[in-house]
Amino acid sequence: KLVSDDGRHVAVARQDGRVAVLDLVARTEQLIYHTDAVRLVQSTRRGFLVTANDDNRVLLTRAATAGWPVLTTYGLSEAASQVATLPPGTRLRSDGGGLRPLFGVEVRIGDALGAELPDGSPGEILVRGATVTPGYWRNPEASARALSGGWLHTGDLGFRDSEGGLAVVGRADDML
Repeated sequence: KLVSDDGRHVAVARQDGRVAVLDLVARTEQLIYHTDAVRLVQSTRRGFLVTANDDNRVLLTRAATAGWPVLTTYGLSEAASQVATLPPGTRLRSDGGGLRPLFGVEVRIGDALGAELPDGSPGEILVRGATVTPGYWRNPEASARALSGGWLHTGDLGFRDSEGGLAVVGRADDML
């Protein structure tokens, strides 16, 4: 069963009456200080998904210190929610890197025109693969902008680390 407080802050998947996965989206670190949220995290069986970005550094640090099963991830609705994640048993590196694209998903970092940037250079996160939307419903103009050059232009900023992993550092804009 999927439960959501308002569709923006927290989604809880319940299995056998207990929390199976707690999925926290960007800008929700304050929830972890709420008593009910802490109770949910402590009852989580497998782990909770936390977006790997600078907004969630405090949450990630607190969760790691508490020994909570954090699954650090990056995703967006236009790519069926998940794009890249840290391999099991690893923690987010100090530079924010290490996220690996999921099977069938390609990620690269592009400049303002979508040209690929070298490792370590910050730019826009571009995604392509079978999970990427073919476009926005009845909005061909937005579809053409977002899917330019065969890549989904996410509006998220990041860089590829020296080992080819993704680091997410923020957004080009703050649209929700």
